Amino acid sequence: MRRILIVLALVAGFFSSCSDEEVVLDPVKQGYDYYPLEVGSYRIYHVTETRYRDNVGQTTEYERRELIDAITKDQTGKEWYRVEVSRRETGASSWSVKGVKLLSASPTSLQVQENNRSTVLMVFPVVSGKTWVHDAFSKISTTDTIYAYENAGEAFEMNSRKYDKTVKILKNYYKDLLVLDYRYEVLAFQVGPVYRHSKVYQYCNDGSGNACERGVDYIQEGNDVIEELVETGKI
Repeated sequence: MRRILIVLALVAGFFSSCSDEEVVLDPVKQGYDYYPLEVGSYRIYHVTETRYRDNVGQTTEYERRELIDAITKDQTGKEWYRVEVSRRETGASSWSVKGVKLLSASPTSLQVQENNRSTVLMVFPVVSGKTWVHDAFSKISTTDTIYAYENAGEAFEMNSRKYDKTVKILKNYYKDLLVLDYRYEVLAFQVGPVYRHSKVYQYCNDGSGNACERGVDYIQEGNDVIEELVETGKI
């Protein structure tokens, strides 16, 4: 019995000493710098948006700015970065505020709060193949939306711009005869989001084939939105 007590005491001492030591995570290995957060920093995107109806697309182009202008705290004391989202039609136009979203980073995840809805944009560490529930905090959704990392640490080229270390967040990919839903974004190390693409189509659903031809990707309705980072800085 005495031997058992001695062994238990040694085990308890071991775990006590381990708990007293603070575990320090390597920010680079965790991938925190794929989405830098700093008050005063901004990102400007060139947006190309094509709306389809009856297989005819109408394209508009504009610029979108995301400016981190403050840090706020919620009722629990949790810190959130406030991001002001603005739009202008051309580089010579004035910015018009279109909305606000909040970002909060922890050692395990990056959360987004927008339109009174909290979601998980990222989890750490960043590793290709890792999946997570994007709408883990949603009380409305009946099915989980699963996000996944792809191409972590690989280069990404966009027009004349090349980023040596990036990661792709696959938000959804589904296609059948009636629907296409393909959404993803690319984050560059120490830069943040550099490219976003959302393509959601409703294909022809006319079984008779009189109104439109079914099974040939005839788009009855849909949106194709591409956001490309063109400028970063600090105000």
